[in-house]
Amino acid sequence: MGSRSKIEYTAIGDTVNTAARLEGVTKRFPGYSIVMCKQCWQALSGHPLYGGIRNLGKHRIRGKAEPIELYGYGQGGGRGPFVAQEESGFMPLHSIRGV
Repeated sequence: MGSRSKIEYTAIGDTVNTAARLEGVTKRFPGYSIVMCKQCWQALSGHPLYGGIRNLGKHRIRGKAEPIELYGYGQGGGRGPFVAQEESGFMPLHSIRGV
């Protein structure tokens, strides 16, 4: 988005809106610091902490006609969020340059 004098980068679309809604859903699941859709869960199948991801069932998400099957990772399932960074494969956003 932008013009010749001002350039800003942003992400738009259904995927971005769904991700924002899922972030809000984490309030419903206090034991899970990460909530994801089925497609994300499937994409993580080779991750070492995949076994710690739990099915949270189908839930209605604002802006979606049909309920979405959700999966969660955190204290409520598996080994929790307190795993060494190098062991988990997750990188905090603040450690990524430019974020």
